[in-house]
Amino acid sequence: MRDMMATEEKNRSQDLEKCPHCDYILIDRTTYCPYCGTQVAEPIWKKAGAWVLLTLFVYVLVKCHVRILDGFD
Repeated sequence: MRDMMATEEKNRSQDLEKCPHCDYILIDRTTYCPYCGTQVAEPIWKKAGAWVLLTLFVYVLVKCHVRILDGFD
């Protein structure tokens, strides 16, 4: 029984995320560490914004390339 409880506790501690700055074990899924205030995860809007900018950049490059192949009429 004790071995089973120890195994459960070990698995639970492996699933929890740690703060990279102070090694505080984060119980909740938070963006900032409640102990030291370090940002633990990237905000979703930054990742979405990066994908939008990348897509827009690729679109502009392709459009410019097609225009150059057709000529400057």
